[in-house]
Amino acid sequence: MTYFFIFGSHPELSQAELTSILTREHFSFSITSRRENFLLLETTTPLPDKFLTRLGGAIKYGEIIADSPSDKLQKTLFQILINHSGTGKIRFGLNAYNRETDLTKLGLTIKNALKDSGLTCRFVTSRESTLSSVVIHKNKLDQKDGFDFNLFYLDGRIQIGQTLAVQNFIFYSNIDYKRPAFDDKSGMLPPKVAQIMLNLLSDKTDSIYDPFCGSGTILMMAGLAGFSNLNGSDLSAKAVDDTITNLDWVRDRHQLNFTHTVKAADAAAISTNLKPNSISAIVTEPYLGLALTGRETPDELDHNISDLTQLYQTVFDQFASVLKTAGEIILILPEITLPRFRYRFSAENLIPKSLEILGHWVYSRPGQKVIRHIYKIVKVNKK
Repeated sequence: MTYFFIFGSHPELSQAELTSILTREHFSFSITSRRENFLLLETTTPLPDKFLTRLGGAIKYGEIIADSPSDKLQKTLFQILINHSGTGKIRFGLNAYNRETDLTKLGLTIKNALKDSGLTCRFVTSRESTLSSVVIHKNKLDQKDGFDFNLFYLDGRIQIGQTLAVQNFIFYSNIDYKRPAFDDKSGMLPPKVAQIMLNLLSDKTDSIYDPFCGSGTILMMAGLAGFSNLNGSDLSAKAVDDTITNLDWVRDRHQLNFTHTVKAADAAAISTNLKPNSISAIVTEPYLGLALTGRETPDELDHNISDLTQLYQTVFDQFASVLKTAGEIILILPEITLPRFRYRFSAENLIPKSLEILGHWVYSRPGQKVIRHIYKIVKVNKK
């Protein structure tokens, strides 16, 4: 089967997440086409239902159901709708990803042809060049008698994909804003990013550890992803209480089965509380420094960088001590971006010899003063 995946604003990170989870779950697959914002791949077995819910970085996915020469596209789409139409009103939308196409003209022509055939139909359009997850879901294009077509111009022909599912924007909004405990001052890692980080792990272990748990975003997403033993710590007693409250909330709300242990502890001294070589996976966003206004003095910035450098070197040494050989770390390091100042914390300059970098991706939003650099790191036998 051939599937397509549409990625969001960070396609390299999203593709790494997708290939990681497919490899981890032993799917046989091959990437047949790759562009900046989409990917086509073949699998020997069908992907499971609700597969998209496992991914944080894909906006939607679907199946390639036909291909067509350009001059036969209208006829091909019309025939698909005729063949698969039920007894209800047909709803369809169009998206073109790697070539400008007059979708309005194409859609209206198909709509009129369907009406001439005695079928009731609605052509869904949007002000954007492609239909968003919100538009697709609210217009039921991802449900019965709904068709969200995606056109990929490849090798002189058009691959036609039908959307199977779109990202559940309501779910992520609820995790972000309906959790009972949070701390606006310290900021929160977006749930989608936490989900991506967990999916970057090479092996799905039962246990996960977040030594900078904050309000528990990573551990919440780990519970939703099926991890059964959630462990966290934070220097802040409030963060510990918030994490416990949020974990209990997400477990009850989604009827999950996991245990959790969350304690107050300094990440720079976790080896005093944890046995050597006892942790399989660490996924965390450490302290990223002072909240920046852009008005900091050079001395304040230098002091912030010095403190963070010392912290990161110390926690990497601690992680290396408690991590099992071949155990992995998925961790964020910041890059400070101000109008007249820029500084990036690079893992290459911070980790001990027993740790090795496997991957590095960037996540940022427009206007942010701190860019997130996501690292995948493994413990090796070097000393």
